[in-house]
Amino acid sequence: MPVDETRLIRIGIVGLGRMGLSHAAILKHVPRAEVVALVDGDASLGKTVRSMGLQLPFYRSTEEMLEAEELDAAFVCTPTHTHLPIARTLVEAEIDVFVEKPLAHSAFASRQLAALARRHGVVNGVGYTLSHNRAFGKAKALLQAGAIGSIRDYQATVFHSEVLRPRRGWLFDPARSGGGVVMNIVSHMVYWTCDCFGLPRALSAQTKSLHSALVEDEATISLHHRSGIDGQIEASWSVPGRPILELELCVRGESGTLAVTRRQVDLHLGRAWEAYSAGDHRLHASSIPSSALYDFSPEYDGEAYYAEDLDFCQCCLSRAPYTVSFETSLQAEEVIAAIYASSRSRAEVELPMGEGQ
Repeated sequence: MPVDETRLIRIGIVGLGRMGLSHAAILKHVPRAEVVALVDGDASLGKTVRSMGLQLPFYRSTEEMLEAEELDAAFVCTPTHTHLPIARTLVEAEIDVFVEKPLAHSAFASRQLAALARRHGVVNGVGYTLSHNRAFGKAKALLQAGAIGSIRDYQATVFHSEVLRPRRGWLFDPARSGGGVVMNIVSHMVYWTCDCFGLPRALSAQTKSLHSALVEDEATISLHHRSGIDGQIEASWSVPGRPILELELCVRGESGTLAVTRRQVDLHLGRAWEAYSAGDHRLHASSIPSSALYDFSPEYDGEAYYAEDLDFCQCCLSRAPYTVSFETSLQAEEVIAAIYASSRSRAEVELPMGEGQ
């Protein structure tokens, strides 16, 4: 049967906070994507989004939207503890679903969603944006191709100025967010290192609260991957002077080093490799090909958000699996659960842990 090249994907957006509105703006520029409905439990946001030019039907619940609209896909951008019930409702209605990271507030809930998506066969994705950042994508390709030889170890840092005083809200309540700096921003680096180096066989972690009463503000994590690679992640969202999230990774190999940020890749080669001579090489992100045609917010890696939305919509059209599915995101969320378990026990934790964790 020929593919209908004119078909649009009718999309609903659930949750109109910063990420929901960002996806709404980005999807306007994605070919064959059409946002047709908005959902938020706060009725006053209906007026707010209309004043911003989003003249779309507004609903108070996912169920209300599904009764009124014929949808192909939905983006879930609500507080983390609501992901499970909302995504479950959408998947059971046979709607393709993209959930902002993390998939759920616990690994146990994430497993439930992954199993549900498998049973219903919907296209599903999680917003681990480093998967579509061109510098990190290039770094992964170089490492896996052997640019610095056999990999020995890596060190990563994740720094932000998000929490510089006591804060309130769902993000700082572990029952609703799942945790603090680890769940919120370290999860990006955990996903990428697992994707590039494989799952850890064991890890140990220490966390500390500086300003937050109930969640951690800093973390130090040591990982021992099954591939034989050791890693270290240092993280804090309480570092002054870092208004934009900074992620950096330095990898040491037998014949060189590779350092990557969201803006560039730096290679130091002890010997020539393919087209690269021995010595230092800097690859700025602007020199690396990208599928992004629109950069929603250059300071916040907006083109990676566009690339992931474009990729997800194309998967919905072709019925192909999305790169970061519920299933593939599980490895990161199992590691996050182990990080919290190690921090609580003050001991090394082996993976996988029990199903109830």
